Amino acid sequence: MTSSSPASQDDLLASGRSSTSRLNDLTGRALLLVLALAPVPLGSNRPFFWALWALVLGLLLIAYGAALYRKELRLRLPFTAFQGLTFLFTLVSFWMALQVLPIGKILPLPDIHSTTGNSFAISSISLTPGDTLLALLRWLSYGVLFFLALQASVRKQRARRLTWFLLLFVAIQAAYAVIAMLYLADQVVLVEKTQYLGEATGTFVNRNSLATYLGFGCVLALLLALPDAEGAQEAPRKRSRRGGFALTVTPDNILAGVALLVMLAGLLATGSRMGLFATFCGLAVALLTRLPGWRSRLAGLGVIAMGGIGFVAIYGAGTLERLITVERDSESRLTLYRDTLSMITDRPLLGFGAQSFEYAFPLYDTDPGNSAYTYDKAHSTYLTHWSELGLVFGSLPMILVLVIAVTLLRALWVHRLREVEICAALAVIVVAAVHSLVDFSLEIEAVTFLFVTILAIGFATAYEGIQKQGRKSSGSTNGQATN
Repeated sequence: MTSSSPASQDDLLASGRSSTSRLNDLTGRALLLVLALAPVPLGSNRPFFWALWALVLGLLLIAYGAALYRKELRLRLPFTAFQGLTFLFTLVSFWMALQVLPIGKILPLPDIHSTTGNSFAISSISLTPGDTLLALLRWLSYGVLFFLALQASVRKQRARRLTWFLLLFVAIQAAYAVIAMLYLADQVVLVEKTQYLGEATGTFVNRNSLATYLGFGCVLALLLALPDAEGAQEAPRKRSRRGGFALTVTPDNILAGVALLVMLAGLLATGSRMGLFATFCGLAVALLTRLPGWRSRLAGLGVIAMGGIGFVAIYGAGTLERLITVERDSESRLTLYRDTLSMITDRPLLGFGAQSFEYAFPLYDTDPGNSAYTYDKAHSTYLTHWSELGLVFGSLPMILVLVIAVTLLRALWVHRLREVEICAALAVIVVAAVHSLVDFSLEIEAVTFLFVTILAIGFATAYEGIQKQGRKSSGSTNGQATN
């Protein structure tokens, strides 16, 4: 009977020769295909594509589970590592499912009131059970994507490769957005635009959705453009004659820097005010978490600030023009928020059903200027969750992201892990959290796919880093005891 040491097992896993590693390689490639294609059909913001990607991801999950069972393999990242996340995710899933059921025939449900004084009763918690069922399908898709991306990202080399591919996808989207706006008759995937004429939207319909998508990519590009901290400690830092340090810049750093410029150009072409602000908040967090010392952090923030001001001044005329109209736009937006808060007050615990905002809001709309149209989004993901799922269950998605953020911060502060993937996950959380205050980018499936994947890669990297530190500490302790 033979046994292998933990070190030899780690070497085998790192070499990619194990069956689990080969399976995760294939899974990572399949997920990259989904992430590459999801933005193309209008950001996958249509019921057909919600169902399509749910089917594709469901089949991937079944194939993954079947391969594990057939070959008697173990998960590289066990359920115990994310059981808290699973619990929160399951609670939201059950609540969405409960909103669909006709429980009003068994239990009394409060009537729904409108601003005209009318009221009516419905048999389910959701005002539109069919749409809530579609929302549940999308929510489950995000969970499957997160789980598969977690397993595919445990190995450090694979996680970095996935990150580079994500950057490539976003850079291509940015380049296409600018080219389509300038040279392809300002179309959206060969379809003539009716909104946001003269502003970049890429394959998305909404400029703000594209702005958030590009903001995530800018974070990845900045972090990959910075000289690697580990490499800097081993060899490339050399003393200059003036007593400072000169960091070696690799071709990868230059490539990421070029991608950053392309995506910033695309971001400015969207004219999204909050998208630009949220992105620079994310870039600041990326620098603060990645750079090792306060002197380098302050210098980096200064470069970002001056570069951003210069970039906006030269290429962001559209964004500057929209800043002038912010007061006018805020009046209608505040009315929207006030009416949405009335919805939440009317059903604070039950909500109106996931993805039912479009049909519930007209009952509370008090703006006479909306007689010709109505809002299908609350223009705030926080308000959307609370109005559709209630204050308790509507807060769980944000708490879920907060738990991930705490895990990443623990890896960063306690275990001193400054990997690109960990810093990127924290930074995109900031981008999403800020932009979601006044917009609905995370309600667009392709944007959420990218967000979920970056979080999964960062979470897996943090978990693996902490585990490796624990094994090294345990090994050194055992060695001292033996001596």
